[in-house]
Amino acid sequence: MSTPRSTTLPPGVQHVDDPHTGLATLRSRGTGLGTILLAPGFTGSKEDFLEIFEDLTSVGWSVVALDHRGQYESPWAADYGLQGWAQDLCSMAAGLEQPVHLVGHSLGGLIAGRAAAGYPWESVTFLNSGSGPIHQSQQDRLRLLVTALEHYSMERIWQAKVAADQANGLPQPPTDILEFLHQRFLRTDPASMAQMARVLLAGHAQDLSEANGQLLVAFGIDDPDSWSWQTQVDLAQQWRARLALIPGAAHSPAVEAPAATAALLAAACIRSDADRGVRNPRSGYAPGMRIVTPLEPTPAAIRRARKTVSDQLWAWGLSSIVDDAEIITSELVTNAIEHGGGVVELRVAALPHRVRISVMDGSPEVPQVATDRGLQVGGRGLALVERLAADWGHDVGPDGKEVWAELPC
Repeated sequence: MSTPRSTTLPPGVQHVDDPHTGLATLRSRGTGLGTILLAPGFTGSKEDFLEIFEDLTSVGWSVVALDHRGQYESPWAADYGLQGWAQDLCSMAAGLEQPVHLVGHSLGGLIAGRAAAGYPWESVTFLNSGSGPIHQSQQDRLRLLVTALEHYSMERIWQAKVAADQANGLPQPPTDILEFLHQRFLRTDPASMAQMARVLLAGHAQDLSEANGQLLVAFGIDDPDSWSWQTQVDLAQQWRARLALIPGAAHSPAVEAPAATAALLAAACIRSDADRGVRNPRSGYAPGMRIVTPLEPTPAAIRRARKTVSDQLWAWGLSSIVDDAEIITSELVTNAIEHGGGVVELRVAALPHRVRISVMDGSPEVPQVATDRGLQVGGRGLALVERLAADWGHDVGPDGKEVWAELPC
């Protein structure tokens, strides 16, 4: 369960019943970049995303968070299932400012995966959401909940949960937040909650073969109880998606690490071929964040890589190093395409006081800095990387090599 730190609406955020689906939403208006549509998980709601609204809107995005049908303030329905929840997302998206980027948290990610082929999304992000069975530690709890929903009232189940949390010494949220969680639980359709639990127990494998838009798999690195980090890494690799590790977060990054999560989404949702990127430097730099972007080994990858790095640095509030970072990125990617081999990956890592930009390719050949135009990397060579970077180097492994450079921040 995601537990918001506050239910106070940020400036400019309004309650709106969506005219196309009737679902309850929270909305804020941006300045023309498009819309980020946020889908919550099991036992969650639109309020789970409140802390990232302001940061996303301030850099230009319109933001919409919803309650799924049968969840909290949205209408109940005659039946529930992945297809119906997914269709709601597609129907809602048609009435929003285009382009639309879909973000699904936990169970919302399973719904987003089903919706991915049903609408021309600009991107689809899976936030702490995997593929296949959820972690074993959750399965007994889900089965117990399904049984309880068949025999007991929502109020009785809630009181049993509170008593169990207290007996186990779990910290309780402030009184106002606890009452919000209480009301959210009571107002959710028991049939919806039971079906969501069954979906999680069924362990559906994500099929993203026909998904539209760029794909991103992102997760809090301290999440012990949903899908394993390896499952999420495998999901990204299987479907050639971007991968991001969010430090300081467990299962609910939008609550536990809102600045870092907003900075990631603000950059990741920019089209790689768009002229406009993140142009208002923000905060959100979080040492420990890792972002991996697979690249096709073609000249077009150079521009995409430069823009990916530039947008992320602006979203992190590091505009002062963008120019040098773009040059370094161009050199490293060009070198990997021209002199490497196999899969090419761009990696950006937030370190304490430094940003590391690295490129992985399949060749074990160690790069050399020559005195006469180097390796012809982008026409300027690794000598230029050496001059611009605070430090640089390479690491060779069984699958190839990673050439990296670091800039102070």
